[in-house]
Amino acid sequence: MSQQPRVVKRMQRQPGVDVASFVDLRGGFDENLKEVAVNVSAPDASVAVTRKIALFNAFVRFLQRSRIDAVDQYCIDEFLVSIRKCLVHGNKAVRAGAIRSLRYLLNSRAFFDLLLQMKIDLFVMKSLDTLDSRPVERVQALRLVRKVLSVCPDLMPRSLTVSLVAAAEGFSHDDKMAGAALETLAELALLNPSIVAFHRGFKAILRGVIECQSAAMTESLLCTILYLLNHPQTRCYIRPHTDLETIVAPFTDLHYRHRPETGPQQENKEDHQVHLFSARTAVVTMLRCWAGLVCFCDPSGWGISSFVGVLQLPCSLVQRNIMEVLFDLFKLNIPEWTDDFDAALASTDPRRKSELWRLEEEWVIEEAKHILPKLTKGRTNLLTCYLALLLTTFINAGLLEKLVIAAKSEDKLISTQATILLGELLHLANKILPPEYAAQTHCLPSLMEVATSFQSSPAERNKASAVVSCLEKLHQKRKARPWPNSLYLQLTLRHSGCFELKDESVTLYRPSVQHVPSKDSDEVMLETLLRDSLVLSTKDYTQWNWDVISTLLKSPRITMKKLEETSTTKFTKRLCYFYKPSSGLFSTIELTRENVQRYSSVGAQLMHFVLTGDEGVKYLMDILLEIKEHLAKICDQGSQPDSSHHHHHYSHQDGFSLFAVSHTMTRDYFLLIGHLSSNLAGLQILKKTNIFNYFLTLCDHLHRRDINQLVLTSLDYSQDALCRVVLSKQLTFIDMPTRKYATMYMRVLLRARLPAFKDWGIPLIITQLYDPDESISNDALDILDEACDVPSYCSTVVLNFPALLHLGPRGTSLLTRFLSANRGLWLLKGSDFIDQEMDKWLTDFNKRYVGVVEQRLSSFLSSYWPSTEGVYTRRSQFRSYSNYDMSVPVHFYGQLVQLKDGCQLLQQKRHLDYLIESLDQPSLGQEHVLEKKAALWALGHIGTSHWGMQMLSTRDIVEKIVRVAEKSQVMSLKGTAYYCLCLLARTKLGADCLRDLDWLPVCHASNNTWPILETRTAAASQRDSEVFSDEDATSIFLDESVERRRGSLGTVLESKSLVHFTKRPRTLTEQKQLRSLAEWKEEKVTLSGRRSNRPGVLMTEAEKQANMKWFSRRASYTEVITGSEEEAGGRIGNGGPGGSDERNISSQTNGQRGQPNFIDFIGVVLPKDLNSFYMVSPCGYEGSWPSAFPPEIDVKFVDRLEKKKSAVALDQNDANSEDTDCSDCSASSSKSKNPSTSEPTSEQIRKELIRLVGCLGTSVGSRATQQGLMLLKDRHPRIFTKPSVFVDILEILSSYHFSFGARRFCYALFDIDFNAFVLPQDAVASPSPSPASSLLSLHSNGDVKDALSQKRKRMTTPEMLKTVKEEK
Repeated sequence: MSQQPRVVKRMQRQPGVDVASFVDLRGGFDENLKEVAVNVSAPDASVAVTRKIALFNAFVRFLQRSRIDAVDQYCIDEFLVSIRKCLVHGNKAVRAGAIRSLRYLLNSRAFFDLLLQMKIDLFVMKSLDTLDSRPVERVQALRLVRKVLSVCPDLMPRSLTVSLVAAAEGFSHDDKMAGAALETLAELALLNPSIVAFHRGFKAILRGVIECQSAAMTESLLCTILYLLNHPQTRCYIRPHTDLETIVAPFTDLHYRHRPETGPQQENKEDHQVHLFSARTAVVTMLRCWAGLVCFCDPSGWGISSFVGVLQLPCSLVQRNIMEVLFDLFKLNIPEWTDDFDAALASTDPRRKSELWRLEEEWVIEEAKHILPKLTKGRTNLLTCYLALLLTTFINAGLLEKLVIAAKSEDKLISTQATILLGELLHLANKILPPEYAAQTHCLPSLMEVATSFQSSPAERNKASAVVSCLEKLHQKRKARPWPNSLYLQLTLRHSGCFELKDESVTLYRPSVQHVPSKDSDEVMLETLLRDSLVLSTKDYTQWNWDVISTLLKSPRITMKKLEETSTTKFTKRLCYFYKPSSGLFSTIELTRENVQRYSSVGAQLMHFVLTGDEGVKYLMDILLEIKEHLAKICDQGSQPDSSHHHHHYSHQDGFSLFAVSHTMTRDYFLLIGHLSSNLAGLQILKKTNIFNYFLTLCDHLHRRDINQLVLTSLDYSQDALCRVVLSKQLTFIDMPTRKYATMYMRVLLRARLPAFKDWGIPLIITQLYDPDESISNDALDILDEACDVPSYCSTVVLNFPALLHLGPRGTSLLTRFLSANRGLWLLKGSDFIDQEMDKWLTDFNKRYVGVVEQRLSSFLSSYWPSTEGVYTRRSQFRSYSNYDMSVPVHFYGQLVQLKDGCQLLQQKRHLDYLIESLDQPSLGQEHVLEKKAALWALGHIGTSHWGMQMLSTRDIVEKIVRVAEKSQVMSLKGTAYYCLCLLARTKLGADCLRDLDWLPVCHASNNTWPILETRTAAASQRDSEVFSDEDATSIFLDESVERRRGSLGTVLESKSLVHFTKRPRTLTEQKQLRSLAEWKEEKVTLSGRRSNRPGVLMTEAEKQANMKWFSRRASYTEVITGSEEEAGGRIGNGGPGGSDERNISSQTNGQRGQPNFIDFIGVVLPKDLNSFYMVSPCGYEGSWPSAFPPEIDVKFVDRLEKKKSAVALDQNDANSEDTDCSDCSASSSKSKNPSTSEPTSEQIRKELIRLVGCLGTSVGSRATQQGLMLLKDRHPRIFTKPSVFVDILEILSSYHFSFGARRFCYALFDIDFNAFVLPQDAVASPSPSPASSLLSLHSNGDVKDALSQKRKRMTTPEMLKTVKEEK
């Protein structure tokens, strides 16, 4: 540089001038650029280090203010030379400042090209490889790399890529920058996958997936791989069979070591558990994505078969983690880790109390979401479709057999977990799988053989029998009806009259009464109960027998009037005194689950008991009057806040304070009032005491939301009384949280199906649409959307015809639901709404719908879900999956085709032609894939009705969708086609069409109870004869006597193919079929069929013939037997006896919408041959160095360089020495100890240095190589101070793969003086050099091989191949 640095002098402060750095913030870019270049490149003696740092900071501030758009129009060669010199400065702050300046200057591809020509990327690579406790320099280098990703990711050089790969491979939790480098590498893989694949970057990413301890980071990194696996254009950079084995290696390799250099003793148990936890998250994430599912379930069996097979190996840690993966995959609650089966089974009960079910956090509403079934069960549940396919795949991979082996293991902890998982999967298979697959599940030959064979040892036989007994317990548990924990929700369900709920809160007491004449038996029983209750003998309520008290109050033969006749009212009087607030007994008891189940349940029974006598009514009036006094005190307080919640103790004088309601049994006084409101006599008493007036007054008090919520959830709204007035008042309350809670409680009342809810409940919800708060109106929209799945409710909404367009897209979506009702279609047909919406959906909304569905699926399947504030949080490990539902969103076409007139409108618009054309186009880019997905969803929704399915079947559209599902190479497109086939399987016509195309539908409705028997037609039976072809086989009918005789084996033997519990007498044919278990064992016939070793293949013909000796498809497919009416009526989700027509949802669905009388199925279909479904055409791998740069290209390219320039000749001997194996490094180092008589030249020393550095690229002989380099530095230290040699080493490190430690070792060898750092003049490239001249001018004395490395770094593979082709 010719210009000398300006001497720094003190000067007066001037506005706009930085005194410390002489950067004029208001000056021009040229002047400041020259000033910075001259001062930062000056020796430290002339310009101090602190001045240089201040100069860089000021220059960055100047760039931030000036915002120069066109940097490359200035001549900045001199500035970049100075920056390059600063990048070898001894002070890391100077190097960081230089890199920071480059980052702010980088804003175009041309400028980055100039950086590459100046070889500045090599020095940035060195900064990325540094390891310091305060990584200031490394942070700035990484930020520069991320700036390159945002400006020109396709120009990312190999130097920066190999540095990111090395940092990612050397991932360590002590290195704070390793995680950031790994995530940057993953982002680069999305933007430029070829450069990452060429340098083994995907291997580093997959290793980071297992090594990082953050579940969010694990999912993020793996999603990068899955995104690239999705499309064949990017799938070529990954080898699924080798690269993805890293994920399952912690499970399948019992001697797993995460790093090859780690010894067996160095990998401790804690590290292995961390790797297993990351592998669990990775496997779950991979199987919840279509790309990962298809690759993992490849017919070669590398993934799922090896993963499932480890379950039979005696390694408890691996077995436990695999089973937890399966629990998470199938949305099952993970049981507690205990050897007690009953305790573990109770922990998985979806009815258990959750921490979210508290008064402060929506309480009853949260519990109702988990207990009460959604009304959207008429829609296809995409989650059920996914689980059906996943379960079938695992069953065909032998999961059930492996679980049986684990259940019979000696480890009681593993046995308990395996038994519960086995029972849950059998239960799930019976619900969602077609009989062709479900028939393979419910007979476990290996388990039954051990349990019944006397050839087994007694210990093995007892163990197998215990497993069968546990399966029977789980079977009965899953058949039981859902039972709410909250007494308030139980009260709401009793108000509806649709559910016969058994009170499980108190154990029924059965007194031992001797046989006496029936006339005196009631009196004897009464005396016995009164004596055993201890109420008359002591006033201490803790000594009372509350089970006896409950039995007495619930007895239908004992009433209050009878107690009055026998002069034993002291019992009732003492009980009522216990519940009086003034007594300080009931109201001061701590609020716990046990106390609620004991005291509150008996109190509710007492309310109904005292209404049967005049004396009891007097006692009741005393209790209500005291409650009224406390409510009056609250109303008199006005809006003054209550400070009693700061107290840690309570007395009955505090009344209904905040602390009392939230911590004591005072809360349940409102439960007692709720029981009274459900009785006509009790309702009259409440009116006399004017308690309703106080309830209405409390609605105006903002500080007592707790009481308002308790009042709302306790009252009975089944009758047209003052209770509905209180509900209406809270829905329009001035307090927004109270209005929101009341609105959400309307969903509970909707699902509870209260009598005449459509007449009074739907109008109240419609009123909430006009609430000024947007969240409340959105909640009302969601409730009405769910209500519209019931035809009677939908008709009521249409009849009111609310204004919805002001609510935006969600309001328009609800208005679309009107198309499925005759009146709604007639009203909307009169306006332009249908025509406008059809045009919008064809052009835009169909594509938006794809994003909506995929976003909802992602939120349901991911471990993280968005909260109400929009922040993604991790799901709780103890989440409940009892009512997990992902119903398909409403589609315009799907609602339009529900009526025949709507189908005619769709045909007139000829939208079907456009959708078929989109379906036939090739899947080239992302836009084509999106259009194809949009067409698939639209066609799938059209096929959800009988009329729409007729349209599709006449144009062979079903065959095209099946072809996409089976043959598409875009895996997400394959998954979308599968979901659409499930939509088509909802109707009988669609199920028949799919069966003809070798797809097996599930033909039962969603509201059938479990166990399920399907409705089948004769045509379907004829088609099934291809699978089950034994003419002599008949159905096995099992009645209750057989159930009692076989005992615990009923769970294992029950399947969909066995008609369930019919009470009719057996015929002679059926009696012949009921052979003994011993005969069955001798036959050695497996009811489930012997599964082929090939995953995804059903039974062979020989196996079917042997299997059909004892197993038939059915005697009649036209009869549905789902159990007795009493059994079905008591379950939540099925209308009970005496319910109105609107409660039976499925019975009105078809008739209301004008369709033929066909049953709507759940919409699940599975391929008959899973192998063909998971088969994907292989893609040629293009990710490794040899395939990217073939050797013959290298040789030809070198020859052309020799002929063209003839400046350097290749030395064959040197080439041979460079190609020697790394194992010769030690020998070469020993040779150097005996120097020859002649001193080696500098060129020979340089070549030896390059050879030794090249040997560091492998771990074999690395220690000897390092010793050779250290010895070379001791003998020839001057070679390690030359800048040109240092640049040569940087070129090697940027061209080949070296570990993170090897790279830092190479940097530590060199001692480069900042003041003497000057490269040859020809190293500074001109703005537009020719490729060959720039390649040779980089090294004045270099060889052609280093120049070739530089050329390779500048060019991608297509560019190199094009250059070779042109130069031929």
